Amino acid sequence: MGPITLSKADEMLWLGRYTERVYTTLREFFETYDGNVDLEVKDFSEFCAACDMPVSPHARVDEFLYDFLYDRENPVSMCAAMRAAFGDAMLLRPELGTETISYVELALINLRRSKEPGLRLVQHRSVGDDILAFWGSIENGCGDRSVKALVFVGKYVERIELLSRFGKPDRELAGAVDKLALYLSFVESPECLPIAQVLEELATRVCERGYGVPLGDRIRGLIQEPAA
Repeated sequence: MGPITLSKADEMLWLGRYTERVYTTLREFFETYDGNVDLEVKDFSEFCAACDMPVSPHARVDEFLYDFLYDRENPVSMCAAMRAAFGDAMLLRPELGTETISYVELALINLRRSKEPGLRLVQHRSVGDDILAFWGSIENGCGDRSVKALVFVGKYVERIELLSRFGKPDRELAGAVDKLALYLSFVESPECLPIAQVLEELATRVCERGYGVPLGDRIRGLIQEPAA
């Protein structure tokens, strides 16, 4: 395979980011949802603030669920992110293969099917399983090493972003940074791809959210680390 173009690299990074966004945000959402099950007044305000999602304090739970999960016009909805992931996956069919991208399509189908209240929890578990299968198919496939690595670079950039948004412990972010460094080491000429600015912006946001400057500096410095 020849050099990866900037547009292809961007598609790979965003495919990793969008799939991670759906996977981790759904997990975090259902932890919040489960914590509200027995409460007379359900409060999703902290979760929505972390997602930069405005929500009316007077909105009914079913309205909030629809907006967050299914509203295509809401840029932070899970359906919007999953549709974007599928769009990138289709563009990357030659690089990733039909079988691999089929898991992204399955995740989107199962997310849509979850509109049926009685099937919601089962279908959301299926969405997570489909995304895990997608990542596993990339990892175990015979595709180009840099292509695989760029998808996982996007995945761990988004994981760090989400962990910092949800206020997770420093050790969880540090573990995700270790994984990000690992996959960056398999990318050929990362300095020529749209990565350095992404890492700079990520490091700034992580520091703004109260994590240590050394962690931010580590993220910034990844692009200069020598390949393994």
